[in-house]
Amino acid sequence: MLGTGICAADSNWTITVKNTSKVPADVTIFSESKAVKNKATAVKPDGGTATIAIPATGPAYKSKYSWKAEYGGKVSAPLDQRLEEQAKTLRKEAKGTPPGVERNKLIRRARQAETAAHIQEWLKSPGLQAPR
Repeated sequence: MLGTGICAADSNWTITVKNTSKVPADVTIFSESKAVKNKATAVKPDGGTATIAIPATGPAYKSKYSWKAEYGGKVSAPLDQRLEEQAKTLRKEAKGTPPGVERNKLIRRARQAETAAHIQEWLKSPGLQAPR
């Protein structure tokens, strides 16, 4: 999952979503924990937008909706490689951050990504094959 949040419809019963992630996203709008009929698929990364029309149920500007963005593209690299790349990016970002809470969070996230990459490598190792 790329993210979640709260949004409101405009007076035309539409919600415009903006994808700020680095990957395409599929965005679903929810009302009272139920998905509305329309969904935006493959919203372009780095600021791409999509407008989703929603069913009219009352004053649009008073209704609150939630949204969920999920990865909407093809996987370009194995999980362990993506995790290692994420760890490198986080460590680089941490180096440019002054000492403190934020830097510690970045370093912790980098360690978590490295650990997850090692676990993923371990899980796909031939030593873990089921007995035949």
